[in-house]
Amino acid sequence: MSEKVVLDKNVLIGGSIGVEIDGKRFEDNFYRESIELMNLLDSSNEVEGWIYSSEKERVKEILDKVISSSFAMSEHRDKVYRECRRKLDENVENLYTIEVSDSEYRDYFEEVDKFYSDLKEEFGEKFQSRKEIVAELNQKASLLDSSIKEISSDFDNSRYEKLYDKIVKNPAEKEDRKLLAKTAYLGDRTDREVYFASTDLHFVPLRRPESLPGDRFVSDRIEEYLDVKCRWPSNLCESFLEN
Repeated sequence: MSEKVVLDKNVLIGGSIGVEIDGKRFEDNFYRESIELMNLLDSSNEVEGWIYSSEKERVKEILDKVISSSFAMSEHRDKVYRECRRKLDENVENLYTIEVSDSEYRDYFEEVDKFYSDLKEEFGEKFQSRKEIVAELNQKASLLDSSIKEISSDFDNSRYEKLYDKIVKNPAEKEDRKLLAKTAYLGDRTDREVYFASTDLHFVPLRRPESLPGDRFVSDRIEEYLDVKCRWPSNLCESFLEN
């Protein structure tokens, strides 16, 4: 039995926006790692790519909005859309379509809702505590020796501000919470690993040149409480190719 990978909408769309029109390249920031994962899923007998039936039309609508907003001023917009839509249809066609009814995952959705509510409260408290520590260290760093300055730099809050924006100020939307709930539901019904591939910080770790334990705050909590492994496409490619 194969391992399973549920693809988030941003991976499907990212892996579809990579075209060349009249000698000009149009490419999503996550195109290369997203298409690499989808190509791997298409060619592998050990890993299956999944999409929920409810997402099929939704990703097409989102692609339309992305192209309209990102390439609104481009004379190639219509050509870009047609080619990206063709690629999206191909990418979706290569995945296994999974049907999960509302009644099947309802309890899981309630669990996911509670999880994100608790996460918001927990991270909000941690972030406020960090801000106070950073402010104190920065004040001392301006007065004391280089060792204090080094400690202060270790408490750089920029990455946590990014998480604060995702967890507290702009939490996961209902449709995204549904995806996670469905994935948790399916994970309980297979004896193989089920992964959720995404580029959304509501699910995956922060990605920086030098990683810190706090970067995995969200993904670790999801795995701990919901038993869903949320990974960047590139991380999944590395893991599957190693195996």
